[in-house]
Amino acid sequence: MAKKPYQIWKLYEVKDGKLVRKNKFSPKAGEGHFLAEHSDRRSCGKSGYMEKK
Repeated sequence: MAKKPYQIWKLYEVKDGKLVRKNKFSPKAGEGHFLAEHSDRRSCGKSGYMEKK
């Protein structure tokens, strides 16, 4: 089974002509690694960092 490509364009939006990030960056993994949004938490797949909402 083929792996689904990562859809990076879903993590940004344009407001007033500027590019705005929708999700926070991971404090452990650094910039460029977003925290995944879940219903009760945010988590980083690279470093394992997790914060509750």
